Amino acid sequence: MIRDLFISELRVLNISSFSLDDEVFTRMPNSMCSAAKIKSLSFFSVELPEGNSRGELDLSCPCLEVLRLSFCRISHLKHFTISAPLLVSLELYDSDRNAKCNITANSQNLKSLKCKGSFHGDYAFENLSSLVSADIDMTFVGKDKRNDKRLIKVLAGVRNVHSLAIPMRLVKEMMLSLDKGEGLGDASSLDSAFPCLKTVEIKNSIGSTSELKFIAILLERVVNMKKININAKSSMRESKKFTQFRKKLFSLPHVSSDLVISVSWS
Repeated sequence: MIRDLFISELRVLNISSFSLDDEVFTRMPNSMCSAAKIKSLSFFSVELPEGNSRGELDLSCPCLEVLRLSFCRISHLKHFTISAPLLVSLELYDSDRNAKCNITANSQNLKSLKCKGSFHGDYAFENLSSLVSADIDMTFVGKDKRNDKRLIKVLAGVRNVHSLAIPMRLVKEMMLSLDKGEGLGDASSLDSAFPCLKTVEIKNSIGSTSELKFIAILLERVVNMKKININAKSSMRESKKFTQFRKKLFSLPHVSSDLVISVSWS
């Protein structure tokens, strides 16, 4: 029985559910949320436990250090909280397309966070005082007017991060927020919005004005910035637009004395 796995002496557990029917998922037992011995959990295409009568589920495994959720069903839940006290690595990939479940991660020891894919509902990252790296590539699907604010809320939750990887699309959203003085404040307060930030990677770069403006603000405001990497597709290498972008990029003034700016190709 699956439930016996969560009360066993196992330290590492990976569960994947495969079915020819996209609507069939293997549901995890409630014992998943309080497994006392497991240090690493990875789920692919499973359904999370039922939760309480209010549709709330709290994962609080006392020894859990690594959690990965990929394509998991959560549409039966209203709120999913991740509060494992020893959690150091959290990865979330593509949530249930029918879900409106809100997700909260509250783990003071969390050091690495990855969120990638299409998501629904609200995501709140709280008390992440130990966060070192964050890779945020989230798209909130649908035409909900709150989607922009949801993205900004995610970024505000990772404010203590040292190394941040974001796609060009998200840079544009951040610039709109800064221009409006919403979520992250305005450009003059960007250094306080990310007080520990030292490394930034912009993925899927197209050499846009928004990217250049964002980088210029970082270079002007963030004193501790050490490295900025721009990643673009190889097809952009000989582009006239990108060539001009690179010239402007490397001529930007900066306050950090040992800053490294690089361009990589994929």
